Amino acid sequence: MLYSKTQTSVQGFGNLVVGFLNAYYEDHIQPVTESYSNWASDITSTMWEKTQATVVNYMPFRETNGTLY
Repeated sequence: MLYSKTQTSVQGFGNLVVGFLNAYYEDHIQPVTESYSNWASDITSTMWEKTQATVVNYMPFRETNGTLY
């Protein structure tokens, strides 16, 4: 019986801590990291687009209609 009460108490405290950490993350950490994540995503997209454009424009065996031999 004592074990059951202790287990319930510890689980309740654990849920409280997890709730606090989730709220702290949403209020303090996520707003800061989200802007960095968006920036990195934008940079990646831009670099990928430039790479694709370079490869398409470089193709030495391209016909005038855009297909490869």
